Amino acid sequence: MLSNGAISQSEFSQAKDEYIKLNQNQSSRSSKKAPHFVDFILNKVELSDLPQKIITTLDLGIQNRVENIIQSDITFLDKFNIKNAAAVILDVKNGDILAMVGSADYENEEINGEVNITTSLRQSGSSIKPLVYATALESGWSADTIIVDEPVQFDTVDGLPYSPKNFDLTYHGAVTVAEALAQSLNIPAVKTMDYVGAQSFLQIAESFGITTFDKSSAHYGLSLALGSGEVKLLELANAYSTFANDGNRADIRFIKSVSENQVGQSGFQNVISSKTANVISAILSSNDLRMPAFGEENPLKLSFRVAAKTGTTRNFRDNWTIGYTDDYVVGIWVGNASGEVMEGVSGISGAGPIFYKIMNMLHEKMGTVLTAGEDVKLPVTSVVIGGDQAIGRFRGHEGQSDSIQDFRIISPFANDLYQYDPNKPSGYQKIQLQASEKAKWYVDGRLVGEGKEVLWRIVRGHHQIKAVNDGEERVVAINVR
Repeated sequence: MLSNGAISQSEFSQAKDEYIKLNQNQSSRSSKKAPHFVDFILNKVELSDLPQKIITTLDLGIQNRVENIIQSDITFLDKFNIKNAAAVILDVKNGDILAMVGSADYENEEINGEVNITTSLRQSGSSIKPLVYATALESGWSADTIIVDEPVQFDTVDGLPYSPKNFDLTYHGAVTVAEALAQSLNIPAVKTMDYVGAQSFLQIAESFGITTFDKSSAHYGLSLALGSGEVKLLELANAYSTFANDGNRADIRFIKSVSENQVGQSGFQNVISSKTANVISAILSSNDLRMPAFGEENPLKLSFRVAAKTGTTRNFRDNWTIGYTDDYVVGIWVGNASGEVMEGVSGISGAGPIFYKIMNMLHEKMGTVLTAGEDVKLPVTSVVIGGDQAIGRFRGHEGQSDSIQDFRIISPFANDLYQYDPNKPSGYQKIQLQASEKAKWYVDGRLVGEGKEVLWRIVRGHHQIKAVNDGEERVVAINVR
């Protein structure tokens, strides 16, 4: 301006020496609404081509309420040495991001608040298991397929033995796929990964929209079933929406229009059969199946139907709860961005309460519920008190009466189907024969053991299982393929 003669030398000197005070309300980061989402958008748009107007998918009302819930709960979680939390909400029907809270406090440098956890790489823990079992269901398994939860050891590529353990450090014998997933048992999940193969799982995970498994199946190994691979909360949440969408995955969308030009709706990709999707939804929404591990009252039990799964990494650095209705998928992570270890917490007690509050908020605001998978018939765990112990059994299996006999075979059930794996040592492939009283056990007429519980090494074929107690006989037939 001085060179153009617009101002004099004295005016120039005065302007140059004048102190400029920025308006903190305008320039501070705290004034930015949905700051992680804004950063996410700006990283997706070339700044040189930045248009005058972008209409995003964000629902600011939902965003604000989610931020308030997280900020309120993070204080309570401090006793678990949890300083941070993140959440994402997607529209199931079109993949739109409705809320994205990348940390508990964007401005807090002590928790690395600027880091967007929803797009960061974190180990998923057990929250990856629905994808593992979906892979098995696609290969022909069913919710009733039996897996023996027992001590097991696998060989690894580096020659070291791998012996997975359950979270409760106990074994549960013969369990169904439905039980194993709902109760988040680790050993059955690893056995399932061993059966389907890590490479097959990686392929189906990619079709679910997981882009971060970029190493070989040999690198990950069977521990991939327990969440040793790193994922993004945003991608895993969208993968869950596939189950609510009859097996179809929507592409994630975050922009509706650019400079008045509409951005098309997200496309859909068929990933799994609607049957598989509905079975997973039925399992994840059953509090009866979940109850033996999580108790009758837990944050995944709401007043309306919701499908959900928790996850905690082995080193207690990541804690997850992801769930969905017909309309929304909600993904929650809690932990510390630095990787500092949490203390005395699981997915049900860490991320679970935040999930509970957010899902309740969506139900109150929108009336959302889950109908996917509600017609699927599952083996429902019940508890029958007999003597001084509780005996687990199932309702609804053909050939097993709901009436309780004095002496009965508890496991297996009539017409149960077992899978023999030719690639594993036969000594590891056993099923539990269990009766209500001490019995002599016969398989195809040959005595195989005596007691209330006996392990029998399976062989392919059709078999007759007989239990004999004081002259009383109970017989069931099973198949091993």
